[in-house]
Amino acid sequence: MDVVIIQRKNQLKSPFSQTIFDYLNKTIDKKRFALHHITDQEMFKVPWTKNAKMAISALDNLSDSENNFFAEFTDMGGYVLDITKFCNSSESVTLADLGAKLKQVGVSETLIGENCTQLPGYTDGFLLGSTESWVKINQLTSSKMTVTFGNAQTKPANSDYSTSDRLKLILDGAVNGFDYILFSSRLKNLFERNNLHIKTPLIAFVPVLDSTMDVAQVFSSSGIHSIVTVADVQLKGRGRRKNVWISNKGCAMMSFSFELKNCSQPSTIQLLAAMAVVRGIRSLTPKSVKLPLGIKWPNDVYLGGKTKIAGVLVTAEFGSDGQMKFLAGIGVNLDNEAPTVSLNDSIITLSHHPNQLDVMKREDLLASIYFYCFQYIQQLSEKGFNDELIEEYCGMWMHDRQKVTYVDSSTNRLSTVRLEGIVRSVDSEGFLLVEPLGERVSGQKVIRLHPDGNSFDLTENLLYPNVCT
Repeated sequence: MDVVIIQRKNQLKSPFSQTIFDYLNKTIDKKRFALHHITDQEMFKVPWTKNAKMAISALDNLSDSENNFFAEFTDMGGYVLDITKFCNSSESVTLADLGAKLKQVGVSETLIGENCTQLPGYTDGFLLGSTESWVKINQLTSSKMTVTFGNAQTKPANSDYSTSDRLKLILDGAVNGFDYILFSSRLKNLFERNNLHIKTPLIAFVPVLDSTMDVAQVFSSSGIHSIVTVADVQLKGRGRRKNVWISNKGCAMMSFSFELKNCSQPSTIQLLAAMAVVRGIRSLTPKSVKLPLGIKWPNDVYLGGKTKIAGVLVTAEFGSDGQMKFLAGIGVNLDNEAPTVSLNDSIITLSHHPNQLDVMKREDLLASIYFYCFQYIQQLSEKGFNDELIEEYCGMWMHDRQKVTYVDSSTNRLSTVRLEGIVRSVDSEGFLLVEPLGERVSGQKVIRLHPDGNSFDLTENLLYPNVCT
């Protein structure tokens, strides 16, 4: 497995850049990884991503194409460590800090966020809403973690603090980080106006944890589906294909669970969740601002066709009663610091009257997305993923009649044969429908690509199968 350090061509002769490279060469575990050095020009030409686990970037002022390239690399399961902060610091401070970061990263286990800030420690959380019935509950457990309930003064039995696999939720503590009244009032208003009879959920607010999905899994395993988990920072945020990264403060993120009876189209839930993100954002965006939002099939949301602004993860399993249990995790870059592109900054940039705008609040955005999720789920339960929903989804995506290249793995999953086609639509199961071009596939009218079996590489308009070797 490779680790690749990438620098601008004009940085290569810098004495301090050489110091950084020498330090990395000494520090990285040679038994597991080979270190390579390429330039910003070579990163698009050399096929390094196939065998690389981590890219260590010394590139400042990233271009759109570079940002997109790194985003696609992480979507494919790679990790990116931005060391521009270290390259602009004094040598003595830099090497000590860089060594600490590499130790934290472990090269193969964790992704440090774009700004390489110091990792915060785990925190206790708060259960917000009507929590009277929870006083008698001691703890809930799943295969990943245990959640214990208590008050602000009393430590739960056998627990002194929250860790990666143990969380304390406080029932009566004062909370400054999340406005539950704002969240619940907006959600109740949306439910009532649209005649949607769903209970307003409680909020499990945890400032710092590994993943909101882990906490949602605990509640789901206990048959509890009326709690939304929200965090400021995720240390091991989860994505498709087991991707892991750090979600820094400024990202509006939540996870929740729900059950569906007789769900014959489970793969479409992730498409509906992406639609809910787009609807939620648009409902809170000033009418004078035209946000160029688009869904990248099946479930990522992009801004301007180049920058990922939101992501969705949906998992499903059958419960003992035969119902399908779903976990949904959603994250939107709302107020992230530069260089990450954030939603509020983009709205201000696109507005003709930025000084007159009220910034979008996390509580409002999460409530709106949650509402649209369940509105779409109700439509799915009543009518299935029908033509109406398909048309709405395709009206939100960025692939209308897009010419793409796809890898033909119908006879060989390791095939690298590339064929061309035109994206037409999705079907009732969320599969991508591609019309092949060329003589060699003239007998095939349409290719169906599974949303969990293929990836969309926007840098090349390439669809390729996800193969585990």
